[in-house]
Amino acid sequence: MAAHAKLYYLPKSFLIRLINKLTEQELNELARDTAKNDLVDISLFLCGGFTIASVSNIVETWLRIAQMPYRCEINGDDCKIIIEHNMGLKYSYLIKEISRYLLEVAFGAKSSCDVTENTVVIKLEQ
Repeated sequence: MAAHAKLYYLPKSFLIRLINKLTEQELNELARDTAKNDLVDISLFLCGGFTIASVSNIVETWLRIAQMPYRCEINGDDCKIIIEHNMGLKYSYLIKEISRYLLEVAFGAKSSCDVTENTVVIKLEQ
């Protein structure tokens, strides 16, 4: 089923090396294309639709499978997701841009994102 959803396994060290070779412009293009095309297809295939809920479900499943520490905090209408990936600043930037594109462009939601070398904090305001 994973292959049909365009999901493949890559070793973490290999992925880090690839991402670290990309420029900021290339990371922006990769984030936009991933959010605009790949994640839509994955969501449609796995969940039968493309909504914030379906993408959230996929992300949570991916984080569990990847054994990536994360925490979700909900306070009223606001939601904050904290992801500790330990993959470097360029990976943080990539995740930030994918999240921004999905939330703000695809879903028209108000969001913000903070990044560090190994952590991404995504804030969604509803």
